[in-house]
Amino acid sequence: MLRLLPDLFSPNIWVALSADGIAIAQQTRGLRKRILSQQYIKAVDTTATSWPALIQQLDVYLSGIHAKKNMPLNLVLSSDFVRYCLLPAQPIAMSSAEKNAYAKATMLEIYGAIANDWHIKCNPAAPDQNTILVAVDKALLAALKQLADKYQLKLNSVQPYLMSAFNLLASSLASTNGYFALLENQKILLLSLRHGICQQLHTIRFTEDWQAELNQALHRAWLLNENPDAIDKTLLVYAPAQKMTQKKVLSLWNVQSIGRENRAKLSPQCYMLEAVL
Repeated sequence: MLRLLPDLFSPNIWVALSADGIAIAQQTRGLRKRILSQQYIKAVDTTATSWPALIQQLDVYLSGIHAKKNMPLNLVLSSDFVRYCLLPAQPIAMSSAEKNAYAKATMLEIYGAIANDWHIKCNPAAPDQNTILVAVDKALLAALKQLADKYQLKLNSVQPYLMSAFNLLASSLASTNGYFALLENQKILLLSLRHGICQQLHTIRFTEDWQAELNQALHRAWLLNENPDAIDKTLLVYAPAQKMTQKKVLSLWNVQSIGRENRAKLSPQCYMLEAVL
C-alpha cells in the first residue's frame, strides 16, 4: 500500500502582529525557499490593546486565500503584545517547575493580579545566567489557536519579535560586551549584554527622532549599570525598517548596524518578518 508523502513544498504563512497592523507573507518550503506573496494590512485600531480587532482583520484575510488543510501558520508578536522581564541568576539550580513558579511570582509582584491572565515563559538559560521572561495574554494565544483551527491550519509557532531577532543575530551577539538595540515601529528594545548574556532590558517608546531617544536611554542604562567599566561602548543596532543616519547624538558610541541583506525583498512595513524568512 502506498503512503502519501507530506507536502514539503506547500507554502508557510508567516504573520507579524503589531499595534500598527499585520504583515503577512507566504513562503515556499524546501531547499530553495522563495516569497510567493506579501501584504500589509493597516490596523483599524492602533492602540496596544487592540488585538481583537487585528484578529478580525486576520480572519478576513484567511477567509479569502482558501488555504490548504494543515498549511503551516507561524506568528511573530511585537512588543505591543509581549511584556518582558529579566529574572536574575540564582545561586542554586532550580527545576523547570520551580523556575516557572518563580517567574510567575516575579510577574505578579511587578504587574499585579493581571499577570494571572498571561502565559509566561522563560528563555533557556544556564542556572548562573539571567533569564529573559516573556508574557503574552492567554486570550490572545487562544484567539490565534481558534483562528488556526477555523481554517484548519497548523499553528507551528508563536514567538516574540525579540526572540526571533535574537536567534537570527546569535552569532553577532554571542560574545558582545555592550548594547543591543532592536527597533520596532515606535519602540526600541535595549539590552545590555556581557559576553552575550543579557544584564538589563529596557523598552523605550519614541516619536520622531529614535536615535536621540536611544542616546538618552543608553546614557541612563550606562549610569544604572553596577559595573559600567565591564561594558564596552559598543552599540549593535538591528533596524531593518529604519535608516541609520549616524547622527552626532550617537557619536560617543561605536555603532554597528547588524542583520542581513533583505534577500526576501520585503517591504519596509513587513520588516518584522525579515528575521524569520
